Amino acid sequence: MSISDPVVSLNVGGHIYTTARSTLTRYRDSMLGAMFGGDFDTAARDDQGRYFIDRNGRLFEHVLNFLRTTQLVLPEDFKELRLLEMEADFYQIQPLIEALKTHKARLETGPCDVVVLSHRHNPYHPFSVAASNSRVVQTRTGENKMSKPDSVVSLNVGGHIYTTARSTLTQYRDSMLGAMFGGDFDALRDDQGSYFIDRNGRLFEHVLNFLRTTQLVLPEDFKELPLLEIEADFYQIKPLLEALKNYKARLENKRCEVVVLSASGTELSIAASSSDVKDVVNGLETCNPYRYDDNEMAGLLGRLQDKGFTVQSHFTFRKEITHNALTEKWVLVRKTARKSLDSK
Repeated sequence: MSISDPVVSLNVGGHIYTTARSTLTRYRDSMLGAMFGGDFDTAARDDQGRYFIDRNGRLFEHVLNFLRTTQLVLPEDFKELRLLEMEADFYQIQPLIEALKTHKARLETGPCDVVVLSHRHNPYHPFSVAASNSRVVQTRTGENKMSKPDSVVSLNVGGHIYTTARSTLTQYRDSMLGAMFGGDFDALRDDQGSYFIDRNGRLFEHVLNFLRTTQLVLPEDFKELPLLEIEADFYQIKPLLEALKNYKARLENKRCEVVVLSASGTELSIAASSSDVKDVVNGLETCNPYRYDDNEMAGLLGRLQDKGFTVQSHFTFRKEITHNALTEKWVLVRKTARKSLDSK
């Protein structure tokens, strides 16, 4: 940063940052590079004259750290990787997108790192870096959705201050926020002139993220789903309510533990949905797996039911037509503790 490098003040979703213009324009083909490199004639500003960007202000810290250092360094317990990927995609910072892919690959593959260098005909980024990944990360072209005439709105939600665009709040016109900021009724303001909503300000971050992206992305260790459902219901954002319903259903499906017992002749085999569940079954089994009888099987089934498993299906079949012995199979299911759904 030279002495002539101008200092820029940013308001990103209500979070204030100050940085050098050269930092923001490090990658000229990114959205920030275009915005502060002179490619945008006019950029939205808040009432203090700061450049305004209607995105997640808390996660912008990691974006700005990368722009300053060209390195991706996240906290060890970072749980919002997918949401940060969405932010990087919005800003179209290709090296950050690739660094996140590499970071995800390391998390998935452990100590084994695979790096692929590709040459690109781009004067700002002649090389791209990618890494092995078991999932394909789809990116789409970022766009600056907020047009100049769109007004900037300051919100005080239960003491938490947010800044966003009016068009974001009115995206769903049949919601409470759509009516509130669409002119259908007057809104209360605090002593600083911010619109005041007497609701949970911390959880409003997830509501606002959804309004900005139309996607529900929650931290991996999120434990306040019932509270967030209450907030979504208050704001009457139907797509968010539906997304929460689907999210909850996915969690329910993941929380099923399955045990399959197969008895053929005098031999018993056990399969389970995870090694932990298999250990539970092995700890309950007192019969010889190679010489079982009906009484021992009944005892094992009873002990599994005492542990919360229920028999979902039981059937008998013959593996081969020429094979006289019948095979009996039991499928037992147990739902695990739902801490993230029951926490207050």
